[in-house]
Order: sequence, then structure tokens, then C-alpha cells
Amino acid sequence: QKNNVSFSVTVRDLVVMGIFRQKRFLQNYTRSDYQRADELLEILEIAHLATRDFTQLSGGEQQLAWLAQLMLQDAALCLLDEPTQHLDIYHKNQVFQLLANWVQQQQKTVLCITHDLPNLYGQTGYILNLSKPNPQLEILSPATILENIKFLERKPDH
Repeated sequence: QKNNVSFSVTVRDLVVMGIFRQKRFLQNYTRSDYQRADELLEILEIAHLATRDFTQLSGGEQQLAWLAQLMLQDAALCLLDEPTQHLDIYHKNQVFQLLANWVQQQQKTVLCITHDLPNLYGQTGYILNLSKPNPQLEILSPATILENIKFLERKPDH
């Protein structure tokens, strides 16, 4: 669940590389592309890392850079696998709030795999616990979050 980058690249360039597929053959990135990347780095509170080598960042800093890249792509549907992995509590809350705002304000659809169920309190959407014998899509609520936490904390049947 880790994206490996085996070459030296600045955070800013890594973020902009996320729109590579939207470019025509041999078309360069524009000033506007970089400005939007800078805005997203600012929103994610990692603008100070823009010129740093991505491969030298902590796991949490890398995770936030990947999220900036995803947001620059501006896809209607986003599939996220553990987007808060390696993040401290503050940044976990920040990411979930940012995703909620993104869904609401930009009309994005986000499917998120996470083990951070406590960070879902206060969020809207649905939960699907694939660990259950008969998984059902449930409306996200404090009760369903607590029920799923308890289910996941139980001793496994062997």
C-alpha cells in the first residue's frame, strides 16, 4: 500500500505529473498547472515541501503529496486505499474533512478503504464492511461506525 518512486523528483513536479494523461503528446505543463498544484499544496499545508525531494519525505508527507496529485487530476470518481496511512491525528482529521468538502463542493465521488473508522465520525456517506459475513451498504452514522468498530475489534473465529 505504498507507491514507490525510484527517482529524485520535487514534490511540486510529482503533483503536476498527475495530469500527464491529460496532456497531448509532447505538450508541456503550463504555468496554470503549476499554480493549481501550488494551491493544492497550500490547502494540504505542505507548500513548504514543494521544492523538497519527494523520496526524502516521511511517509505521511508523501501521502499528502499523493493526495495533492489526485486532487489536481480532478477526476469525478476517486478510489483511495488508506489515504490517512502514516499520518498523525491532526492530518488524518484534515484529510477526511478535506475529502468531505471535496465531495460536497466539487460533487466528487470518493470510495475510500480505511481502517481509521473513528475518523469517520461527523462525516456523511456510506460504510461497507467487507469483513462481515454478509456485507451490506449502511448509512454512515455514529451508531454504524461504533457497530463496525466493535465488529472489527472482536476476537476472530478460528
